[in-house]
Parts: sequence; C-alpha cells; structure tokens
Amino acid sequence: MSWIKEVRLENFMSYDYARIPLKKGVNLIVGPNGSGKSSILLAISLAFGQLYTERSKKLSDLIKWGKDAARVSLIIDNSRSGGRRPFAFSNSDVIMVSRYIKNDGSYWYEIDYREASLYEVQNIFKRIGINPSNMLIIMHQNTLERFSALKDPEKLSLLEDAVGLSGHRNRIVDSETKLSSVESEESSVETEIEHAEETLGYWKTMYEKYTRRKALNKKREELDLELGWARVMREEKSLEKIEEEKEKKEKSRKRLLKRIEKDKLGVDSAQTGLYKYKDPGKRVEQAKKEIERYVETRVNLALDEFKKSLIDKEIKEIEKRIREATEKIESIMPQGARLETQRGIKEIEEDIESIKRKILNLGEIAENCEEMYMNFAEEFKSLGERGKTLEENRKKTLEELNERKQLWNQRIQELINGVEPRYRKILKEFGGDGHIAINGSVDEIEECGLETYVGFKGIEPRVLDSLTQSGGERAAATMAFLLALQQNIKSKFRAVDEFDVHMDTRNRERIYGIIMRSVKEGEQYLIITPSQVAITDRNVNAIIVQTVHGASKVAGVS
Repeated sequence: MSWIKEVRLENFMSYDYARIPLKKGVNLIVGPNGSGKSSILLAISLAFGQLYTERSKKLSDLIKWGKDAARVSLIIDNSRSGGRRPFAFSNSDVIMVSRYIKNDGSYWYEIDYREASLYEVQNIFKRIGINPSNMLIIMHQNTLERFSALKDPEKLSLLEDAVGLSGHRNRIVDSETKLSSVESEESSVETEIEHAEETLGYWKTMYEKYTRRKALNKKREELDLELGWARVMREEKSLEKIEEEKEKKEKSRKRLLKRIEKDKLGVDSAQTGLYKYKDPGKRVEQAKKEIERYVETRVNLALDEFKKSLIDKEIKEIEKRIREATEKIESIMPQGARLETQRGIKEIEEDIESIKRKILNLGEIAENCEEMYMNFAEEFKSLGERGKTLEENRKKTLEELNERKQLWNQRIQELINGVEPRYRKILKEFGGDGHIAINGSVDEIEECGLETYVGFKGIEPRVLDSLTQSGGERAAATMAFLLALQQNIKSKFRAVDEFDVHMDTRNRERIYGIIMRSVKEGEQYLIITPSQVAITDRNVNAIIVQTVHGASKVAGVS
C-alpha cells in the first residue's frame, strides 16, 4: 500500500524550505504553539487536492510573506506490492505530487513534473480512499470540536466516505433521481395520453361519421345503379310493347299483301271473263257479272292498298318510336354489369331520399379526418407503449432502489455492529460508556444521520454534541469513535492535529496507547501535538518543529 515518504515545503506559510521525512506507522509531530506543526498537515491536505482551508480565506495567504509563490510536494511510495504498483500510471518506485500557489490566486498541480488537473489529482487519491476534506481521515486543528457540532446527516456522510460506503448512498441517490425522472416522464406521458385520448375521441367520432357517410354513399351508389337499371328495365318493357305492336302491324301488313295479290288476281280474272263468251247476248249478261266482280275486286284492291298504306305509315311511326326508345335506353344505360331488380322506381327513389337525409344529418365532416384519426390512433398507441415501457422501468427502478436501500442498510448496520463494541471498549478505559445509532429511515436517506452517545462517571449516555459534554469529554468520545473506526477506514493514511488540547495527562497517554495498538501493517498515522509525550516505542517517527529567527525548522528525534 502507498504511503508518504517525505513532505517538502517551499515558501509555505512560516517555512522557507523544509523536507519532512515520514515513515509507515506512527509519525509524531511535536513543538510549541505557533511553530508551524499544523502547517505540515495543511500542506499535505492541499497536495491531496483540498480546496477549502480554515487557516486562510485565500490560498495566496498561505504564501510566506514577501514571496511570490509557494510549493508543497509529497514524495509517495509506489513500490510494487503483489506484482502491482499503487499508481499504475508510473513505473517509478516513487511519485511526486506538487501543488504551486501564486500571489495572484492561481494554482496548479504537477505529477512527476507533469502538469495535472485538480480532478486528476483528487481522482488518483480517491482510488486509495484519501479524501482530504473528510475529517475522519484528516482531523485538522479544532476538528474534534467541529465534528461534535456537525449535524447527524453530515456525520453519517463523512462516515460513509471514510469507510468506502459512499458508493451505496450515491447509487441510492442515482436510483431515486432515476425514479423521480421516470415518474415525472410517466406522469407527463399520462397527461399526453389523456389529451391524446380526448383528441382521438373527437377524430374517432369524426372518422365514424366519415365511415358511416362512406357506407351511405356506397349504398346510395348501389341504389342509383339499381334506379338506373330499374329505369332501363321500364323503358325496355315499353320498347317490348312497341316492338310487339310493330310485330302485329307487320302481320296485318302481310295479310293485306296476300289479300292485295288475291285482289289483283280477281281483277285479272274479271277482265278475262268479259271476253270469254262469243254470244253477244250471253256475253253481255256475263260481262255484267264480270263487271260487277271486276268492280268489286278493284274496290277491294283499292281498299286493301289504302289499308296497306295506312299500316306502312303506322309501321314507320312505330319504328321511329323504337329508335327513340332504343336511344333513350342507351342514354340512361348505367355503367357496369347489368343489375336485375324487382323493385319499383318509386320505392328505390324513396330509399335514395332516406339515404340523403341520413348523410345530411351527419353534418360537416373534415375531408382529412381519416388521415387525422389514423395519425392520432398511431400516436395514442405509441404513447400507450411508451407508458407501458415507463411503467416497467419505474417498477424495475423501484425494485433496484429498494435493493440498494436494503444493501445500504445492511452495510451500515454491519459497520455499526462492528464499530460499537470497540467504541464502548475504548470509552470504558476512560470510565465511560456509550453506543452508536443511525437515526431516520432509509426511505429518506438524506435525513438519516449518525448519533454517537456517551456518558462518563456513571451518567446515562447522551447524544454527543457541542453543548452537553465538556471539552475533554467531547475530545475523548470523538477520539474513541475515531479509533474504533480505524480498521474500517479505507484510507491507510490518517492524521489528527491537537486532539489532546482538552485532555489531562492520563487520558492523553491512554489515547496514545490505543493509537499505538490500533496501527496495522501498512498504515501511516500523523499525530500533531503541542504537549510533551513520553515515547516508548522505537518505531515512532518523532519530528520536532521549532521557530528559528522567524522561520519554522524541522528536526528528527532518534
């Protein structure tokens, strides 16, 4: 695991130039107030990517008086461990991260002398669990007081970040945001569906009228066709009667023609009979008879010829009527196949009038109603499918959200269940007791908070805050919580500045003892104190900071 091997300061606060070597395990920085101890931790935080500091309103205030720029650098171990380097982007056993600050307020970063962005710097340290703004990882001066004064949700947020559970919260927030977005979109689609349904209803009614009118028009076309053929059939019947009349006349004419031939033969016969007899007396008598017959036959002939002329004239008139009837039939002949009907014209015309009234009763109908109805029907169908998809997405997102909430709750409870016994054990060494609780509901995760309870000298544990306990009690309780949390904190680098200001010597020694027992292999602690500490562990890297001629100087203690 990576650790800080050295801190370099140039023109930073009270330092001209300093190189502070650090080791794994416990690094103890001691020195009088105002000597520049806290500046070292501040420099480390700035190099890690912290933006806000309580020591100055402007970053330029951190530059040593009279200088134009300052630089803080961290020399960080990057040796291989398990075949891998902590920072895979470099093949070197160490990397150097530097932050430059100028009087004009500008600043920039370098990683191994290559300019880097703030995001890049914060991101590489985030991967190893270091968030310089999290006071459970780096506690600057007065942080103990600030921690006890924080609101419960803020404490819980710091806890999650320190132990690597922020991802669970973020996933819950992401799911809630996604759910809210899906619900909002679903509500919007439902509104669209309502409007589309109303509009579709209008066009559906209009389309139904259009369909009805279309059917009525088709029926009327069928009736018009039937009426046309009914009229044709009526005219054809009239034509048949005329043709029958013609046929009768032609038969009469044929009979007259036969009679006329017969009459002509009778006339010829009568003429011959006048000269048949030689005896004048007999011939006269016979002639008289023949004359009578001749006259009669000539009269009959003339009469029949007259009748024939009348019939010929009538036939011509009938033929004219036939032509007129045929022409009329041709003029009214409907298009298409012949349609036979037994109904009368009047009955058909009444049906047509009924259809006309029904069409008129439908009122005005937009000619594009079919297109509009089809378009809105398609849109309504599309909205319905979209609504179903959103409903499915909402259900899936809600299920996902509940699973994430359940997992978050499980992880938090597992964490509390692990930390609380250690917390109570540490408090017991101070003659106190307490417990840890999560308030609020996971359904309102932003309102959920961390509560630490503590009580000393037999007093019932109460919520740790900035008013209930004394300064020493708050310091002891906060440190007890911090130390109980150590094995769960993701970052292997931790720092605390002047936690023991309000502690008596006995409690201070207890805390140091607990810290020494808490340090695990590969971890790095930085402890800053103005107090005298009895160092009995040879592995502690002690650093003394003093002010010499107005500048901070660093020295090690063997």
